[in-house]
Amino acid sequence: MSRTPGSTKAETHERIVRTAARAIREHGYAGAGVADVMKQAGLTHGGFYAHFASRDAMLEEALDCAAAESRARMIAVGERADPGRALEAMVASYLSDRHVERPEAGCSLAALGSETARQAPALRRIATRQVAGLAGLIAEQLAGGDTPDNRDRALAAVAGLVGALTLARVVDDPALSRAIRRAVTRSVAGEAPPPASPADAIDRDDATDRDDADLPGAAATRPAAVGCVDPAHAPGAAATGRAGVDSVDPADPPGATATRRAVVERAVAVDRAGSVPRAGSVPRAGSTHRAGAPSRAAGSRQGRRRRS
Repeated sequence: MSRTPGSTKAETHERIVRTAARAIREHGYAGAGVADVMKQAGLTHGGFYAHFASRDAMLEEALDCAAAESRARMIAVGERADPGRALEAMVASYLSDRHVERPEAGCSLAALGSETARQAPALRRIATRQVAGLAGLIAEQLAGGDTPDNRDRALAAVAGLVGALTLARVVDDPALSRAIRRAVTRSVAGEAPPPASPADAIDRDDATDRDDADLPGAAATRPAAVGCVDPAHAPGAAATGRAGVDSVDPADPPGATATRRAVVERAVAVDRAGSVPRAGSVPRAGSTHRAGAPSRAAGSRQGRRRRS
């Protein structure tokens, strides 16, 4: 397959951003030094300034990437849920054992909230968009949709979810960690789901949730899949992001390519615009429409076109 001009540099840029996005969630902002990030990305320190004007610029893109990944995961969970159960599924996924144990692959608000409050205004603006976007997504699942009253309820839900996840990681008592999460689950979504539920999204082998180390072939398709790079920061990044979203991994289930593209493009657009789209959003409680869910036949045709 021929490469577009600048695609190699854009892919490298994307890899640095994704590596930094994991580093800040796992070790905090201070743990994402230039030398360490470049080493983890398999690159030399000297190449850093061909991609970023400063470490602060890298951190901004890394946080933006982490927010987009988190939102894409939540949207995917809602779209997979049974009709009327999207909010319940989102809450169960967000407060799952797996999410507690893997901050580096999870929500940056819970991983970095207190630190972000002490960071530069640009990082706080990104976190602000993430809070507003998550509240809007939750409000869409409430009866009546994204109304002012539901937005207030959704903001309370966001505060509960992020706070519960943070505390669940802080305490050293597993029983208390589970009790905190059960209490918030009941408050936000009603009756708590079974504690051993296998429906945790962070465990699912879907395109928005795989780790590069988890799945053969994933490393080749995921670096650009979440569209973490802003086209303004890297020449060719927009084209590379589309290629990553559309790429076909042999391990993907039928239709995953189209689902990945729809989920990721919507998530990235919303995170950067700071608003929630009315059309094509995750179905509200009681709705029977499964927005953004392509047929297996459509996914197979798209997969054949890309392999050819």
